Amino acid sequence: MAATWDLDLVGEVAAKILAPECKLKAASMLLGPTCNIQRVNRDLSRTLLRLMNREGISACIKHLVGNEQEQERRGSDSLNSDRPLQESYLYPFILAQKNSKPWSYMTASVISPPIVERSLISIVQRVAEFVKKVATSAPEILDGDQKERTYDTRADAALLRKVASNAIVLLKNNGAILPLKAENIKTLAIIGPSAKQMYCACGGSASLNASYVVTPTDGIVAALPKNVNVVYAEGCQGHKRAPILTDHELTTPKGTPGMKGTFYLKQTDNGQYSEPTDSFLLDNMNSKMHDSDIFFAKEEWYMVLEGRIRPVQEKTEFRLGPSVSGRARLFLDDTLLIDLWSWGPGTAQAR
Repeated sequence: MAATWDLDLVGEVAAKILAPECKLKAASMLLGPTCNIQRVNRDLSRTLLRLMNREGISACIKHLVGNEQEQERRGSDSLNSDRPLQESYLYPFILAQKNSKPWSYMTASVISPPIVERSLISIVQRVAEFVKKVATSAPEILDGDQKERTYDTRADAALLRKVASNAIVLLKNNGAILPLKAENIKTLAIIGPSAKQMYCACGGSASLNASYVVTPTDGIVAALPKNVNVVYAEGCQGHKRAPILTDHELTTPKGTPGMKGTFYLKQTDNGQYSEPTDSFLLDNMNSKMHDSDIFFAKEEWYMVLEGRIRPVQEKTEFRLGPSVSGRARLFLDDTLLIDLWSWGPGTAQAR
């Protein structure tokens, strides 16, 4: 949204989508907007905070001060002298506090002297005051049944599409080539590794299950006349690891989008699994799988995922590989393709 530089549009998204969705999910706080120097738009943050607060939702300023890189961020150390800390890294947060008075901030666990009783009382008091504020600002959240809900409307989709469109930054347009005139196109080449990928969210707190996703290729083809010949080439790889398979490419043995998952408690000497204890539909392959009771109740357990790759229209070469923090084997048509069982956690690929 920052790339739109459109404060009215930001306010509309806050009032019509973000705040209502927080209430639907029984959440009194939205984790955002981000305020670090590589992401900051102080006017956007001020507008978003004001509109969210007006709707009774606390917009929590984030990320942590000095959290300026994503690569290996859990293993990095932000060492700053006082001047750049004050003039650069803290400055967006100072502006947010000065102009918007956020109800909440994301904080970090830092090495500090022991908390004395007086400090602890002050901290507890501030927490209690915050709870009281959100309870009185949007009482329907805390007085509700605490169940998460969602909805998907054409109006919301149209507004989000407008935001995405307005955020596009065109650096050059030599010869006024863009926008393309569909009536003059006979053949169109789409080149690039991201053109057929279903990117709709980031990781961590930005993860979500989208109601639907339109890839760039699908969108372009849908916008063109039927008689236009569209050709595609990957061009190059744009990833360190193979992209995650989604329910767009996979189905269960019964044809449901996703993969069938089964937990087993035993494995026989010949490699067969026994004592199935739970089955589920896995529609998101980017999963940590740490919320099942089996992880805490049993010392020995196995998980088997079964899926079929959807048919493709042309001859295609696939690169397949598991990426796991535990041990895994990948089978293709009952043939062992990759063995990460003996070698432990890691990533491997095979064609």
